[in-house]
Amino acid sequence: MVLLAVCALPVRSDINNPRGRAWQRFLRAAATDIRQAVSPASQLLIVPVRDDSPFAVAMRYYLWQLGMPERQIFATILWKAGDFANVPSWAPRGDANYLLVQDAEGVMNEVTDSLGLRRINHELVLFGSQNGAWQEIKSWPVPPELDRSSCRCPG
Repeated sequence: MVLLAVCALPVRSDINNPRGRAWQRFLRAAATDIRQAVSPASQLLIVPVRDDSPFAVAMRYYLWQLGMPERQIFATILWKAGDFANVPSWAPRGDANYLLVQDAEGVMNEVTDSLGLRRINHELVLFGSQNGAWQEIKSWPVPPELDRSSCRCPG
């Protein structure tokens, strides 16, 4: 019986890779890349698709670096769509050095258009402030299987 159980383990490839955690794995991997691209103590502005999006909270958590304050990236979530008009002034004031936008949960054309950014297509994009404008640093295509239903987003 024990031998049968041990032999069955390699057959179950999803034990360490369950389907429901694909979105979290994607965000963790992107956060790891972001931590390498963004200097510690930087101010990062996260723009979620909508105000009930779990993406922004999860990303802020992954960037927090709890227990390593010297590596911490300070992330602010822009919850209100009416605040998009103020985003261009954040960088010159030092309120944000970086901007993170994703559209896996919905189309972000209105946001990107209002910020003067290129339209994004099912991706997570990191922008950095350079000479008063947002410049793209890196983009992570969101895998097709990570659509709105797989990220457990309400609505």
